[in-house]
Amino acid sequence: MSRLRADVLSKLVEEDLGPFLVRGADPNGWPGCTVKQVAAKRLVDALLKKHVDDVAHDADDKALEKFLAVNAKCSLWELRDSRTLVEDVILGEIRQSIYHYWYRDSTSSLCDNLFDLLNVGRHGPGKSANVPFEDFYSKSFSGPLTSSSSLLFALYDRWLGDRCLWTNAELVRSRHYGRSICTSYLTFVPKSDEISRTICVEPSLNMFFQQGLKSKMEERLSYYYGINLVDQQAKNRELAKLGSLTGRLGTIDLSSASDSISLKMLQYLLPKQMFGVLSQLRCGQTEHPNGGLIDLHMVSTMGNAFTFPLQCVIFASLISAVYKVMGIPWRPMRIRQKVAFPFNHTSTSHDWNVGVNGDDLIVEHRAYGMVCRLLDLLGFTVNPEKSFNEGHFRESCGADWFQGKPVRGFYLKDQNAQNAPYVAYNRLSYWSSQTGIPLTRTLNYLLKCGKFLAVPWSESDSAGYKLALSSIRRPRQDRNGSFIYSRLEPRARRLTFGDETLRGPDSDKRVWNPHGFLLASIEGYVKNAVITLRDNDPKWRVRPALCPSDWEHAPQDACEGDQQRMLRSIRFKD
Repeated sequence: MSRLRADVLSKLVEEDLGPFLVRGADPNGWPGCTVKQVAAKRLVDALLKKHVDDVAHDADDKALEKFLAVNAKCSLWELRDSRTLVEDVILGEIRQSIYHYWYRDSTSSLCDNLFDLLNVGRHGPGKSANVPFEDFYSKSFSGPLTSSSSLLFALYDRWLGDRCLWTNAELVRSRHYGRSICTSYLTFVPKSDEISRTICVEPSLNMFFQQGLKSKMEERLSYYYGINLVDQQAKNRELAKLGSLTGRLGTIDLSSASDSISLKMLQYLLPKQMFGVLSQLRCGQTEHPNGGLIDLHMVSTMGNAFTFPLQCVIFASLISAVYKVMGIPWRPMRIRQKVAFPFNHTSTSHDWNVGVNGDDLIVEHRAYGMVCRLLDLLGFTVNPEKSFNEGHFRESCGADWFQGKPVRGFYLKDQNAQNAPYVAYNRLSYWSSQTGIPLTRTLNYLLKCGKFLAVPWSESDSAGYKLALSSIRRPRQDRNGSFIYSRLEPRARRLTFGDETLRGPDSDKRVWNPHGFLLASIEGYVKNAVITLRDNDPKWRVRPALCPSDWEHAPQDACEGDQQRMLRSIRFKD
């Protein structure tokens, strides 16, 4: 068994792909290219793009510089005077669309009172400012409570007044940890080998409110625009496939979209009440990585829970306004529930013409130019390298299509991870089967890089090598006919509750809060007196497992990652 080396893997991939690579050519635009040529080029380009060992030493500095530039651009936003009459009409339609999205009827809005958000609020799964823990129990009942304003503390105390169990849990928590007012802080997460991604970590109580608003905004998005964020990624992928087949749909990707939502632009675009709610829940400043504070001229970043649905509202209203002015019907994909769209629509099987998932946008070919012009007016920047309206290539939500065929490459992120050989083998093997390009040298090399663990096709990509049963010399079975095999699985970090005691990572820094334990159990975060903690760098172990069904039977979503096969009934005509 040898260690996986990224340079060797890259060289072998290029050798296997040699007959299909056209040097110096752009596979998205050059005429006469084949699906295999496009797939080969994209795999070579993607393989080491996110490799952690190849990340530039100044990746964080580049991300910070970009963030500050975008923030400065937000401060300078103003509606340009050089607008056409049509653009003015569309801007008016956007404002009207958002108004009707926010105000459900003449007497009520999406959020009449910040207090109401607490009933649907929750903590996010990640970090919070000045809070050392990430799980629900510790954030809520066994750690500091932080907020950007005293108003949110006051609303929280009022909400606690009607909930005896929460009140008792808060009394225990506050006695040990107290409260503090702070702002968000800027940090970095991996994006590519050239540049990191910036994110602002929010105070815990702000996040609790923001998650409540997010829940309400997402529910309203589904009802008013037909955009359900639970399955919208899968829908966008299928729409991108349709666009690559017919050319009827274009895909748009934006640069730094979440950071480009200017406060000045929102003040112009949104109803006053909606703007006021967002303003109360956001942090007006963020802490610079090197110290000091940065005044934020953007409404929020991706660290804020309502940023993503807010993007969707803005872009859905923009596209719907363009469609309305151009006389294009609004036909989001697979509408099942009763909806109240901005204008009348009918939707049949394959006439879907819009997809919005954050800044991944899909629009009709004829509306593409106008949508891009309006995005520019509102301060957004279309990424020309990832936006497509001509030719046969489309990409959206992690799926790349050329002439209706998948051509997405594979990203090797960490060659030293214990599960890296298995993930690389399984995904490259699947890529090979999808594209019809053999990767003989590459796959043989990967089989030598990890402990030989043969697993059924229904397993996760990190569990072992997914191999045909015929390739296993002596498959083991129990008396019921189930196959016995070994798989690699992460060793879970757990917080275990005993009789007024806590055991597990950092348990000495957390207090026993019986009321909080009961609430966490009611909310479903505690199972068998155990909370499973997130682990960004897990320890792995080999464990026995059973395959009670056909070894080579794979669920339809087994090789599709998180693409939900709720769309399995969809068939496109080539």
